[in-house]
Amino acid sequence: MTRTRSSARRFGLVSAITALVTSGVLLGSALPAQAGWADCPQGSACIWAGWDYVSASKGSAYIGSATCQKNTGAVVYRGTNLSGANSASSVVNNGRTARAYFYDAANFVGYLFSLNPKGERDPNLSNGIDTSGDPFKTGASVNDRVESFRFDGFCK
Repeated sequence: MTRTRSSARRFGLVSAITALVTSGVLLGSALPAQAGWADCPQGSACIWAGWDYVSASKGSAYIGSATCQKNTGAVVYRGTNLSGANSASSVVNNGRTARAYFYDAANFVGYLFSLNPKGERDPNLSNGIDTSGDPFKTGASVNDRVESFRFDGFCK
């Protein structure tokens, strides 16, 4: 009988250790969260330097605004020293109601494309955007070109 209890205790101990290791508790850290467009705060439009909503290997390294960004070249991606100048490769409009407009030059010059609110996005600007009704949304023509962006009705 003691051998059965001892085996049961060992099995229970091994199971508990396995659970702790796989959950990250015993190792001191949990697995990192997946980066994504949802890192952009609700009510903002955001750009990332890399595809799939990543900049400098960080999903949270974006440039975002709830109103407008007049010159992305004058700011750096959040948490990095990477300049925002002509570097956007993925974008999202995480705004609530307004369309977001993206431009080729500072101060909203040279319209490139726009995105509808509530999460319209593109994880890879080098392969084009498929949003009906807007011109100039094909191929690499918009990749690494965003220099300013704004929501409809802001910073005209």
